[in-house]
Amino acid sequence: MKRATIKDVAKAVGVSEATVSYVLNNKNEQKISEEVKKKVFQWTNLLNYIPNNNAIALRFNRTKNIAIISSIHLSYLQKIDLMNFLELFSQTISIKGYKIYYIYQENPETINNVDAIICYNMTKTQFYKLGELNVVPMIAIDIILQDPIFYQINKDYLSIKLQAEEHFSSGFLFISIDPQSEEIREEILNCFDEVKFISKIEEIVEIINLNKDTNVLLIDSSIKNIFEHLYPKNNIYYYNLREAIRYEQILTCIEYAIERLPDKEHFIKI
Repeated sequence: MKRATIKDVAKAVGVSEATVSYVLNNKNEQKISEEVKKKVFQWTNLLNYIPNNNAIALRFNRTKNIAIISSIHLSYLQKIDLMNFLELFSQTISIKGYKIYYIYQENPETINNVDAIICYNMTKTQFYKLGELNVVPMIAIDIILQDPIFYQINKDYLSIKLQAEEHFSSGFLFISIDPQSEEIREEILNCFDEVKFISKIEEIVEIINLNKDTNVLLIDSSIKNIFEHLYPKNNIYYYNLREAIRYEQILTCIEYAIERLPDKEHFIKI
Protein backbone atom coordinates (compact mmCIF):
# COMPACT_ATOMS: atom_id res chain seq x y z
CA MET A 1 0.00 0.00 0.00
CA LYS A 2 1.28 3.48 -0.86
CA ARG A 3 2.54 5.29 2.21
CA ALA A 4 0.55 8.40 3.09
CA THR A 5 2.17 11.82 2.83
CA ILE A 6 1.70 15.05 4.72
CA LYS A 7 -0.25 16.24 1.69
CA ASP A 8 -2.77 13.42 2.18
CA VAL A 9 -3.28 14.37 5.83
CA ALA A 10 -3.69 18.06 4.96
CA LYS A 11 -6.27 17.24 2.27
CA ALA A 12 -8.27 14.99 4.60
CA VAL A 13 -8.36 17.62 7.37
CA GLY A 14 -8.90 20.53 4.98
CA VAL A 15 -5.86 22.55 6.05
CA SER A 16 -2.45 23.39 4.63
CA GLU A 17 0.57 21.09 4.83
CA ALA A 18 2.25 23.75 6.98
CA THR A 19 -0.59 23.53 9.52
CA VAL A 20 -0.17 19.76 9.74
CA SER A 21 3.54 20.22 10.27
CA TYR A 22 3.00 22.81 13.00
CA VAL A 23 0.62 20.48 14.86
CA LEU A 24 2.79 17.37 14.62
CA ASN A 25 5.91 19.26 15.66
CA ASN A 26 4.10 20.94 18.56
CA LYS A 27 4.99 24.43 17.42
CA ASN A 28 3.12 27.30 19.03
CA GLU A 29 4.00 30.09 16.62
CA GLN A 30 0.65 29.71 14.87
CA LYS A 31 -2.79 29.85 16.45
CA ILE A 32 -4.42 26.52 15.62
CA SER A 33 -7.74 25.50 17.16
CA GLU A 34 -8.02 22.41 19.34
CA GLU A 35 -10.57 21.00 16.89
CA VAL A 36 -8.09 21.21 14.01
CA LYS A 37 -5.33 19.71 16.13
CA LYS A 38 -7.60 16.79 17.04
CA LYS A 39 -8.46 16.16 13.39
CA VAL A 40 -4.79 16.25 12.38
CA PHE A 41 -3.89 13.60 14.97
CA GLN A 42 -6.89 11.45 14.07
CA TRP A 43 -6.22 11.52 10.31
CA THR A 44 -2.51 10.98 10.88
CA ASN A 45 -3.54 7.84 12.76
CA LEU A 46 -6.06 6.68 10.16
CA LEU A 47 -3.83 7.28 7.11
CA ASN A 48 -0.71 5.91 8.80
CA TYR A 49 1.26 9.06 8.02
CA ILE A 50 4.70 8.80 9.58
CA PRO A 51 7.07 11.79 9.48
CA ASN A 52 10.14 10.99 7.38
CA ASN A 53 12.61 10.89 10.24
CA ASN A 54 10.65 8.08 11.92
CA ALA A 55 9.18 6.30 8.91
CA ILE A 56 11.72 3.55 8.36
CA ALA A 57 12.06 2.66 12.04
CA LEU A 58 8.33 2.49 12.67
CA ARG A 59 7.45 0.73 9.44
CA PHE A 60 9.80 -2.20 9.88
CA ASN A 61 10.06 -2.52 13.65
CA ARG A 62 6.70 -3.46 15.06
CA THR A 63 6.87 -3.89 18.81
CA LYS A 64 4.09 -6.50 19.07
CA ASN A 65 3.05 -4.62 22.21
CA ILE A 66 -0.57 -3.62 22.82
CA ALA A 67 -1.47 -1.09 25.51
CA ILE A 68 -4.77 -1.33 27.36
CA ILE A 69 -6.13 1.73 29.11
CA SER A 70 -9.37 2.17 31.01
CA SER A 71 -10.96 4.93 33.04
CA ILE A 72 -9.31 5.50 36.41
CA HIS A 73 -12.76 5.98 37.94
CA LEU A 74 -13.75 2.32 37.96
CA SER A 75 -16.04 0.84 40.56
CA TYR A 76 -15.19 -2.41 42.33
CA LEU A 77 -17.23 -4.50 39.89
CA GLN A 78 -15.85 -2.60 36.88
CA LYS A 79 -12.34 -3.45 38.07
CA ILE A 80 -13.25 -7.14 38.27
CA ASP A 81 -14.66 -6.93 34.74
CA LEU A 82 -11.43 -5.29 33.53
CA MET A 83 -9.28 -7.99 35.16
CA ASN A 84 -11.36 -10.70 33.50
CA PHE A 85 -10.88 -9.00 30.14
CA LEU A 86 -7.12 -8.66 30.59
CA GLU A 87 -6.70 -12.29 31.59
CA LEU A 88 -8.80 -13.81 28.81
CA PHE A 89 -7.81 -11.44 26.02
CA SER A 90 -4.10 -11.92 26.74
CA GLN A 91 -4.59 -15.64 25.99
CA THR A 92 -6.06 -14.78 22.58
CA ILE A 93 -3.38 -12.37 21.44
CA SER A 94 -0.41 -14.30 22.83
CA ILE A 95 -1.02 -16.90 20.11
CA LYS A 96 -0.17 -14.20 17.54
CA GLY A 97 2.91 -13.13 19.45
CA TYR A 98 1.44 -9.97 20.99
CA LYS A 99 1.90 -8.85 24.57
CA ILE A 100 -0.53 -6.63 26.42
CA TYR A 101 0.33 -4.00 28.99
CA TYR A 102 -2.22 -2.38 31.24
CA ILE A 103 -1.30 1.27 31.64
CA TYR A 104 -2.75 3.34 34.47
CA GLN A 105 -2.93 7.03 33.63
CA GLU A 106 -4.38 9.67 35.92
CA ASN A 107 -4.10 12.10 33.02
CA PRO A 108 -3.87 11.32 29.28
CA GLU A 109 -0.27 10.90 28.11
CA THR A 110 1.65 9.84 25.04
CA ILE A 111 2.29 6.09 24.98
CA ASN A 112 5.48 4.88 23.32
CA ASN A 113 6.69 1.49 22.07
CA VAL A 114 3.26 0.04 21.31
CA ASP A 115 1.59 -0.87 18.02
CA ALA A 116 -1.94 -0.05 19.18
CA ILE A 117 -3.96 1.11 22.17
CA ILE A 118 -7.13 -0.58 23.38
CA CYS A 119 -9.42 1.83 25.23
CA TYR A 120 -11.69 -0.24 27.45
CA ASN A 121 -14.77 1.07 29.23
CA MET A 122 -14.03 4.79 29.38
CA THR A 123 -15.92 7.96 28.53
CA LYS A 124 -15.91 9.51 25.07
CA THR A 125 -14.12 12.58 26.48
CA GLN A 126 -11.35 10.44 27.98
CA PHE A 127 -10.96 8.59 24.67
CA TYR A 128 -10.54 11.73 22.58
CA LYS A 129 -8.14 13.36 25.04
CA LEU A 130 -5.94 10.29 24.75
CA GLY A 131 -6.34 10.31 20.97
CA GLU A 132 -5.04 13.86 20.73
CA LEU A 133 -1.72 12.73 22.21
CA ASN A 134 -1.15 9.48 20.31
CA VAL A 135 -0.81 8.62 16.64
CA VAL A 136 -0.84 4.83 16.96
CA PRO A 137 -4.19 3.12 16.23
CA MET A 138 -6.77 3.25 19.02
CA ILE A 139 -9.51 0.65 19.37
CA ALA A 140 -12.65 1.50 21.40
CA ILE A 141 -14.21 -1.31 23.48
CA ASP A 142 -17.55 -0.64 25.17
CA ILE A 143 -17.43 3.00 24.05
CA ILE A 144 -19.86 4.50 21.53
CA LEU A 145 -18.19 7.18 19.39
CA GLN A 146 -20.13 7.24 16.10
CA ASP A 147 -16.79 8.17 14.56
CA PRO A 148 -15.68 6.23 11.45
CA ILE A 149 -12.01 6.91 12.14
CA PHE A 150 -11.86 4.40 14.99
CA TYR A 151 -12.75 0.73 15.29
CA GLN A 152 -15.48 0.26 17.90
CA ILE A 153 -16.48 -3.13 19.31
CA ASN A 154 -19.60 -3.02 21.49
CA LYS A 155 -22.17 -5.45 22.80
CA ASP A 156 -25.22 -6.14 20.64
CA TYR A 157 -27.89 -5.23 23.17
CA LEU A 158 -30.79 -5.72 20.75
CA SER A 159 -29.69 -9.31 20.09
CA ILE A 160 -29.30 -9.85 23.84
CA LYS A 161 -32.83 -8.54 24.43
CA LEU A 162 -34.36 -10.77 21.75
CA GLN A 163 -32.66 -13.86 23.19
CA ALA A 164 -33.95 -13.04 26.67
CA GLU A 165 -37.49 -12.46 25.38
CA GLU A 166 -37.37 -15.85 23.70
CA HIS A 167 -36.17 -17.48 26.92
CA PHE A 168 -38.70 -15.84 29.27
CA SER A 169 -42.43 -16.08 28.66
CA SER A 170 -42.95 -12.88 30.68
CA GLY A 171 -41.03 -9.73 31.44
CA PHE A 172 -37.55 -9.59 32.95
CA LEU A 173 -35.11 -7.29 34.73
CA PHE A 174 -31.75 -6.62 33.06
CA ILE A 175 -28.98 -6.25 35.63
CA SER A 176 -25.66 -4.90 34.40
CA ILE A 177 -22.43 -3.48 35.76
CA ASP A 178 -22.72 0.28 35.37
CA PRO A 179 -20.74 1.35 32.26
CA GLN A 180 -18.41 4.37 32.11
CA SER A 181 -19.78 5.43 28.72
CA GLU A 182 -22.93 7.55 29.01
CA GLU A 183 -23.75 6.57 25.43
CA ILE A 184 -23.66 2.86 26.33
CA ARG A 185 -25.83 3.57 29.35
CA GLU A 186 -28.37 5.40 27.22
CA GLU A 187 -28.42 2.61 24.64
CA ILE A 188 -29.16 0.04 27.36
CA LEU A 189 -31.96 2.16 28.85
CA ASN A 190 -33.49 2.65 25.42
CA CYS A 191 -33.31 -1.06 24.63
CA PHE A 192 -34.64 -2.69 27.82
CA ASP A 193 -37.86 -2.04 29.71
CA GLU A 194 -36.41 -2.63 33.18
CA VAL A 195 -32.74 -2.05 34.03
CA LYS A 196 -30.66 -1.99 37.20
CA PHE A 197 -27.06 -0.75 37.06
CA ILE A 198 -24.78 -1.89 39.86
CA SER A 199 -21.31 -0.89 41.03
CA LYS A 200 -20.74 -2.85 44.24
CA ILE A 201 -21.51 -6.17 45.88
CA GLU A 202 -23.93 -4.65 48.40
CA GLU A 203 -26.20 -3.56 45.56
CA ILE A 204 -26.37 -7.14 44.27
CA VAL A 205 -27.50 -8.42 47.67
CA GLU A 206 -30.14 -5.68 47.90
CA ILE A 207 -31.51 -6.49 44.43
CA ILE A 208 -31.63 -10.22 45.25
CA ASN A 209 -33.55 -9.59 48.47
CA LEU A 210 -36.12 -7.40 46.72
CA ASN A 211 -36.61 -9.31 43.47
CA LYS A 212 -36.53 -13.05 44.13
CA ASP A 213 -39.71 -13.63 42.13
CA THR A 214 -38.46 -11.59 39.16
CA ASN A 215 -36.93 -12.98 35.99
CA VAL A 216 -33.37 -11.69 35.67
CA LEU A 217 -31.14 -11.26 32.62
CA LEU A 218 -27.37 -11.19 33.25
CA ILE A 219 -24.39 -10.74 30.92
CA ASP A 220 -21.54 -10.22 33.41
CA SER A 221 -19.84 -13.39 34.63
CA SER A 222 -18.65 -11.68 37.82
CA ILE A 223 -22.21 -11.10 39.07
CA LYS A 224 -23.61 -14.29 37.52
CA ASN A 225 -21.72 -16.42 40.03
CA ILE A 226 -23.19 -14.49 42.96
CA PHE A 227 -26.74 -14.72 41.63
CA GLU A 228 -26.49 -18.44 41.02
CA HIS A 229 -25.68 -19.00 44.71
CA LEU A 230 -28.38 -16.73 46.12
CA TYR A 231 -31.16 -16.54 43.53
CA PRO A 232 -33.67 -19.09 42.17
CA LYS A 233 -31.86 -20.60 39.18
CA ASN A 234 -35.01 -20.95 37.09
CA ASN A 235 -35.45 -17.15 37.22
CA ILE A 236 -31.97 -16.44 35.80
CA TYR A 237 -31.00 -16.20 32.15
CA TYR A 238 -27.29 -15.70 31.55
CA TYR A 239 -26.52 -14.49 28.05
CA ASN A 240 -23.16 -15.84 26.91
CA LEU A 241 -21.33 -12.95 25.26
CA ARG A 242 -19.35 -15.33 23.04
CA GLU A 243 -16.15 -13.93 24.49
CA ALA A 244 -13.88 -16.05 22.29
CA ILE A 245 -15.48 -14.61 19.14
CA ARG A 246 -15.39 -11.13 20.65
CA TYR A 247 -11.69 -11.36 21.47
CA GLU A 248 -10.86 -12.67 18.00
CA GLN A 249 -12.76 -9.75 16.50
CA ILE A 250 -10.86 -7.27 18.66
CA LEU A 251 -7.58 -8.82 17.54
CA THR A 252 -8.68 -8.65 13.89
CA CYS A 253 -9.53 -4.96 14.30
CA ILE A 254 -6.15 -4.31 15.88
CA GLU A 255 -4.38 -5.89 12.92
CA TYR A 256 -6.59 -4.06 10.39
CA ALA A 257 -5.87 -0.79 12.18
CA ILE A 258 -2.11 -1.37 12.33
CA GLU A 259 -2.00 -2.14 8.62
CA ARG A 260 -4.51 0.66 7.83
CA LEU A 261 -6.50 -1.66 5.60
CA PRO A 262 -9.24 0.27 3.75
CA ASP A 263 -12.95 -0.52 3.40
CA LYS A 264 -13.26 -2.43 6.68
CA GLU A 265 -16.30 -2.16 8.95
CA HIS A 266 -15.49 0.08 11.92
CA PHE A 267 -18.76 -0.30 13.86
CA ILE A 268 -18.98 -3.84 15.24
CA LYS A 269 -21.51 -5.33 17.63
CA ILE A 270 -21.20 -8.81 19.11
